[in-house]
Amino acid sequence: MKYSINRSSNSIRIRKLVTLSILATIVVVLQLLGNFIEGFMNNLALGIIPIAIGAILYGPKAGAFLGAVMSAVILTNPSNYLLMQTPWDIVKLILIIIIKTPLAGFICGVVYKLLSKHAYNLENKAKRSAAIIFAIAFSSIFVTVINTLTYFLLMLLFFSEGSIFVGAGAQGFTLSKINLELGYTNTVVMLLLGFIGLNFFIELGIIFLATPAIISIVKIATRQYDLGFVNDFSALKEG
Repeated sequence: MKYSINRSSNSIRIRKLVTLSILATIVVVLQLLGNFIEGFMNNLALGIIPIAIGAILYGPKAGAFLGAVMSAVILTNPSNYLLMQTPWDIVKLILIIIIKTPLAGFICGVVYKLLSKHAYNLENKAKRSAAIIFAIAFSSIFVTVINTLTYFLLMLLFFSEGSIFVGAGAQGFTLSKINLELGYTNTVVMLLLGFIGLNFFIELGIIFLATPAIISIVKIATRQYDLGFVNDFSALKEG
């Protein structure tokens, strides 16, 4: 009997690894596509959808892992480094890329976990199911929001002239120099409008439009398959 239990446990672990591998592959494919869509200051984060699904199904660590996969793909795009002028600039940009998306995936998983925990305290089955669906939708949007917010804050920290990572009158890439080239007078406004604006709204639109599909995928997966999900989705089976 003990051997049977261990074999079952190993089987579920393998299913979980296979599912995460499939999600990681989808992240790679979508983000490679995002890497080569031109006309934007930054890569379009097309891999956010499988990151959200993984974080919801398997928790914060899975979200961070899938975010790290997306970061690795972004790092391979040479166009990211065109504005960088020194090796230190490149190091800082790499740090931003490897921090922002894994953090977004991790926080997505945390947000879902907290919201779903509250949902399961509801006595009414219909309300409980609706609360879980809301948790899936809301935490999915967090991937885009945190990914963009982290990028914004780290760019200010690493590339604002006068910060501890740049210094006054420093050599290399700074946001102040881009201000002059793009015709902006304020660094924050330039970063929001010149670097982030269009990307953020497109990515937010993508995740917003994909939310019903994400909800459907989670419903189907958790009702029909035993793939080692970390979170409890019994409310979806009741609804």
